[in-house]
Amino acid sequence: MRIIFLIMMMLLCACKSLSFHPSAIPPEEEVLDNSNAPTSPDSLSTTIPPSNLSRPSEAIIYEIYYDDKVSDTDGTAFIELYATPHSFLDGYQIELVNGDDGAVQKKITLPSPSEVPENGFFVIADLKTNSTTSTQLSSYQYLTQFDPQNGPDSIRLLDDSGSVVDLVGYGMLPTGISQLYEQEAAFDAPAGSSLSRVSAIDTNNNAADFVINPLPSPGSADIFVEEEAESNATSDEIFLPTTEQNNAAPYLVKFTEVVTDPQKDWNDSLGGNDILFDEIPGTGTISVSDEYFEIKNFGNEVVNIKNWSVTMVDGTDINFSFSSPGDAVFFSSMEDDFLSLEANEVLVIGNPAGDFKNTITLTMLDDQGNTVDDVFVEDGNSTDEFDESFSLDDEENWTKTLASPGW
Repeated sequence: MRIIFLIMMMLLCACKSLSFHPSAIPPEEEVLDNSNAPTSPDSLSTTIPPSNLSRPSEAIIYEIYYDDKVSDTDGTAFIELYATPHSFLDGYQIELVNGDDGAVQKKITLPSPSEVPENGFFVIADLKTNSTTSTQLSSYQYLTQFDPQNGPDSIRLLDDSGSVVDLVGYGMLPTGISQLYEQEAAFDAPAGSSLSRVSAIDTNNNAADFVINPLPSPGSADIFVEEEAESNATSDEIFLPTTEQNNAAPYLVKFTEVVTDPQKDWNDSLGGNDILFDEIPGTGTISVSDEYFEIKNFGNEVVNIKNWSVTMVDGTDINFSFSSPGDAVFFSSMEDDFLSLEANEVLVIGNPAGDFKNTITLTMLDDQGNTVDDVFVEDGNSTDEFDESFSLDDEENWTKTLASPGW
């Protein structure tokens, strides 16, 4: 028994010696101080600027809302970009460009991190007036102060190296100034409507890529059209009816004459034949009340222009409605019913509201908000009666010539 006892005591002592000796712990079971240990790959990625991890393969301007019916500067405007979901737009820039001279009016630089949401749409929202934190939009990715001008103007998108990756020009932009639009400028959207792409595929033709959207949709690809569109398609499959179907109404009504600097008494303030804005002017004082523009129905069918409108963009923008003309004076061969425009009939809108400046864009819209026609007068100044009118000739070219209201 004594021998067995001694053996057991020797084993017990040996076990105690092993349990308290640090060198006896197997290396794989050592307890390490994790405070300075390398982190996992997932956590390590947060220490690297996100833009270095995932840059979009292609970023484009998708929707622009620049002309609100109430106020352009009270947090309603927005610019929507489309890019690879979960990529980063850190350092990308938006340039708001003056269409008259190509000067950059405002530059927006996206901060870090600027991650593109799951659906691919990144919305830049405008701040409310006198606010640094609020906007009218319910959802957006970046909030800043900006006021995109009403057309004709353009917006450029630059990547983080300063290279232009997309460009959208809208309205009757002048030629000879580089980087205002791609191939052809898009239509100028009327107040309350946005410019929206018809597809996530950029054809580098603004006129073909963009349509007027009467229901702006920041954060989505939805476009309001009379027939149901494929708005539930994926971002790479968003195709809507052609530009012609959305932008061009099925009418042959066109602007034919614009006089912003009158040289005769077309308002018959004195003398004349008491028919305002016809081919026989008065002999009285010439003033701004003698300004006018003219439209004509070149089609073979009667066109009802009730609820049509004309936007006049010249810095003090005015929306003129045919259904409630206000103080405007009308002349037509059908004076008793000027809202029904007969075939080949001419309608003159005299003394239009607003400043009606010598540089102005006129856009005619039907009752659905579709653009029927537009005209850009770059310089309406006149030196005498022979260049008083900016007129559409028989070959559909605009030239400066003698005025001829009602013809």
